[in-house]
Amino acid sequence: MRNPRQPEGVRVWRGDEIESLHSVVAAIVDVDGRMVARHGDPTRRAWLRSSAKPIQLLPLVEEGLVEEYGFGDEELAVMAASHNAESFHLAAVRGILEKAGLAEGMLRCGAHEPMSALAAEELRGRGEKPTPIHNNCSGKHAGMLAVCRAKGWPLDTYLDADHPLQRRIWTLLAELAAMASGDVGRAVDGCGVVTFALPVEAMARVWATLAAGDARRGTGREKAIGRIFDAMAAHPDLVAGTGRIDTDLLRRAGDRLIVKTGAEGVFCASLRAGNGGEPLGLALKVIDGAKRAQDPALMALLEELGVLDSTADPVLEAHARPRLTNRTRTTVGRIDARLSLHRTGAGSQGGRSELLSVEEAAAIVRLGAAVASGDADRLTTALEQAADVDPDDIEELLLQTYLFAGFPRTINAFFTWQAWASRDGRGGSSGRVAPISAGAGRSSVGSCTGSTTSRCRSGSLDSIRRSRSGRWSRDTAKSWAALDPRGPTSASWRPSAR
Repeated sequence: MRNPRQPEGVRVWRGDEIESLHSVVAAIVDVDGRMVARHGDPTRRAWLRSSAKPIQLLPLVEEGLVEEYGFGDEELAVMAASHNAESFHLAAVRGILEKAGLAEGMLRCGAHEPMSALAAEELRGRGEKPTPIHNNCSGKHAGMLAVCRAKGWPLDTYLDADHPLQRRIWTLLAELAAMASGDVGRAVDGCGVVTFALPVEAMARVWATLAAGDARRGTGREKAIGRIFDAMAAHPDLVAGTGRIDTDLLRRAGDRLIVKTGAEGVFCASLRAGNGGEPLGLALKVIDGAKRAQDPALMALLEELGVLDSTADPVLEAHARPRLTNRTRTTVGRIDARLSLHRTGAGSQGGRSELLSVEEAAAIVRLGAAVASGDADRLTTALEQAADVDPDDIEELLLQTYLFAGFPRTINAFFTWQAWASRDGRGGSSGRVAPISAGAGRSSVGSCTGSTTSRCRSGSLDSIRRSRSGRWSRDTAKSWAALDPRGPTSASWRPSAR
């Protein structure tokens, strides 16, 4: 029997059934740094990966090295690229090296086959092996070496985290994110250079700051941002390559948005101020890192924001809803995304005023039941199923559960939550678990006395409102009934005697 339920996320269909589901977190931030919309929990930390490339290029432009070396927009575009290693990409990278007096052998990004299947086949056909210039990050590395040559910094250690260039980029990124640099994590990226970890919301803030600078172009940094964005929009083929979503979006809408993919399911974008729109930053993370999910996720969010309509363009449609084929090239399914945006009101300073989605409410019900059961393994499973629930909502739930589950189970649940959140890279806006009020009493919540949620008295779980957001609603009560028709006071939900 076909399941009529339409879950949120990136859905992988086989026939008319969902075979797999990828969860996504996303944030949209305005030029004042306020989160204006979200999907899931964008306080989750992730690695920025190649979505950092336009930021990593800023020192070169700010130092006036475009003029000093005579770089053109084509070379700027490939410095910001994750390219396919097609012939025109390689020519642009070699142009950077030649103008800066550098050699290909100085690139320390490592070698991999061209991302373009055709380019890789041609390379193999010539009996050649890939070299570092075929690495999709070779343009970025060539640009970094050019900065080091101009500044007199060491060339052989330019990848090291303590190198002057890498420290400058780290500080710059933290400034754009409005974070202390110590709160921005660092590790080694796939190409050997430093990569950065920060909340997805902060990634969106970085790209909102870029969008604002692109629009204003007053300061030296703002002019540098505008120069990089214009180069990417003018030369979309160099930013990615044939068949890639970055290139296809920039070719069709580069006056309206700049996009940059990252590994492990990351995508970032700046919505430009053109055509009367407000500059915004967007960031998303596919939680399991699935590459097949990130393009449909980005397209779904851009459509939700009204930036474009993929149904009118077969090329964009192929990115938004790619077909799945088997080894006989028969179409057997598709991938699509359903990512509703929970919007926040203007002036909310990033607080959330929207109601919970049905999926979030159901997850909260599972969490509440797990806490009340006193079973740590059950709670861990419920937390794994609550990827879209904000950490502040989870902490509020634990506080409210104390009123009917009692202190021992609630404090144990807090410990389980903290341990799980630490492993999963999540945390509330305060960065710590909220304290339990010693004066809390059972009467402040009320109780359920009937066999269904409709008989719960006012003040019970189905009418709880969060004082910070007002997001909890009767959707939660509906979810109780969906999960167990007998209601939350049945034996399956009732805490054992204390």
